[in-house]
This record gives sequence, C-alpha cells and structure tokens, in this order.
Amino acid sequence: MKKYKNQSKIIYIFLYLLIAAFVITGNSFSQADGQRIKAIHILDITGEDSRRLYRPARVFVSGNYNNDVYVIQKGYIYIFTNKGLLLSDIKTTNKTPAGESVVNSRGLIYIIRITPPLIRIFNPWGTYKGNMNIRGLEKLSLPGDYHTGKGITPSRLSIDRNDNLYILDSATGFYFVTNPDGEIILYAGGYGKEKGKFIKPVDIAVSFDGKRIAVADFYAGRINLFNNKGQFIRSIGSPGGSRGEFSQLVSVAIDSKYNIYGLDRNRHSVLIFSEKGEFMGEFGGLGTGKGWFRYPNDIYIDSKDMIYIADTLNNRIQVLKVKIGK
Repeated sequence: MKKYKNQSKIIYIFLYLLIAAFVITGNSFSQADGQRIKAIHILDITGEDSRRLYRPARVFVSGNYNNDVYVIQKGYIYIFTNKGLLLSDIKTTNKTPAGESVVNSRGLIYIIRITPPLIRIFNPWGTYKGNMNIRGLEKLSLPGDYHTGKGITPSRLSIDRNDNLYILDSATGFYFVTNPDGEIILYAGGYGKEKGKFIKPVDIAVSFDGKRIAVADFYAGRINLFNNKGQFIRSIGSPGGSRGEFSQLVSVAIDSKYNIYGLDRNRHSVLIFSEKGEFMGEFGGLGTGKGWFRYPNDIYIDSKDMIYIADTLNNRIQVLKVKIGK
C-alpha cells in the first residue's frame, strides 16, 4: 500500500513540475487576436569589472554610427559595442543625473541635464562641446498658459535618421522637433485630456524614417501617435492592471512596421500594439531570468528591430528579438 502511495506522490510531483514548466515557458509567448508573440533573448549587457551597470535608467543605440549601445546611469554614460563589449564611459555630471541621451550620424552625443534643464553636446570621445542652442521658439503661437517664457524644459529625446531632434518638454507638455542646426520645424501636443494632448507625458519615440512619433502618457495610461507633420493619428492602449492594459507606462518605442511597444514598469512587461491600435500581445513578467524583468525603465528599438530594455533592478540591458505571427 505504501508503494502505491509513493507512486501517487511521484505522479503528482511530476504533474506539478510539468504545469510549472508550461507557465514559465508560456511567459515568453502571448496570444491576442490570433497573433502569437515570441520574445527571443539575444544578449545581456552588464558592464565589466569596476564599471558594471548598476540601476541603468536609459538606453539608446546609434543606428547611423556603428550601432554602439549607450547606457545611462547616474552620472555616467557607458558605451558598448552591439555585442556587449565595453568601449568607454563618459562622466556627465557631478551631482545631477542625466535624463536622456541620443547620438546623431556624426557621433555627437546629446545629453539632457535635468538641473538646470538644458541639452549638452559631447563629441564621440566624450569631450564636452557646449550646450544646444534651440532657435525659433519666439516665433511659435503657443498658448500663454502653457508657455513658461523660459525656453524649452527638455525631459526626453529621440532622433531620426536625418538627425532631426525630438524634444519632449516637461514644462509645457508639447514636443518640439528641431533640424540638425537647432531650428524648430514643428511642435505638437500640450497638456489636456483632449485627443492629442497629455496629462503627464514621460517618453517620446520616433520611427527610424521619421514618419511616426509616439508619446507615452503616464497618468492617462495611453500612447498618442502622430505623423511627421505633427498631426494626431490616434490614442493607443488604456489604463489598468490586467493583460493588455498599462499599470505604469514609462517608455515607448516603434519598430520598422510602425508597431508600438509600451513598457509597463509595474507589470514588468512590454505591450505591443499595431499602428491601428490593435493589441497584439505582450511579453515579460517579474523575474531574473532571460526575458524576465525587474522594474524596467526604458525601451529602445534600433533600425533592425532589435529591442533593448533597461532592466533596471536586474542591473543589465536585455537585448531581444520579437517574432509576431499567427
């Protein structure tokens, strides 16, 4: 009798392990509207020796300049090859953190300094060249309630293949686009609950060709999508804590097919939507293994649709490739 009981225990344990394995494996996949999402882990970027990553906040890939990976953590930018080899580091500030950085086709690095708010420029070797001079703000007919009169207060940056710079302004809620010479060529957005406006915009992303701009709205739990003329297209996503909803939307990215990726820090996951706003699926979850995250803070997609995620509390940048299919 004891023999049969032991056999029953073994069967129950086997079934439990089988179910657990299915749940764990299934986390990398998500089914929605007939689509299947598969997140494939490519690489972890962690740093080396005394320059290991610790709480990385932002990540950017220089699509026109060697595809190097730029990682921001407090006081420093670490530069890696796309294979994860550490090349160099740049000390950005002594006391105040850098908020964001992008790199143009000539390798010039634009870095936001939060206090005081300005955009600093460094050459590819990390030498400080000066502050960015944004021109043309006085020519814009901004609503008086939104315009502070103190210039732009940059909070996040993005850049397209033509080196046009996209600046999200935390003071006014607008985003501004400048040409490579710093002249404002268009703006859109503003604070409000109406279509195309924001309650608390926290991130901006532009497709590599510059034809689509997405802005993540933290409090509204949605992403506003614009064309390259600053015209509002649609809102994508909704607030909530369930699958397909944003609990804490902190970052956004766009791939080559204009699919929209929203990073949910609180749910440790990435939600994917089509350009038409259709929910396609999600991947991630709380964990330390490959394809799992702990309070991720930033997402970036390069020109080859490789996904880079600042997996902040896991002290790494995860590089992934997503397959979307039936």
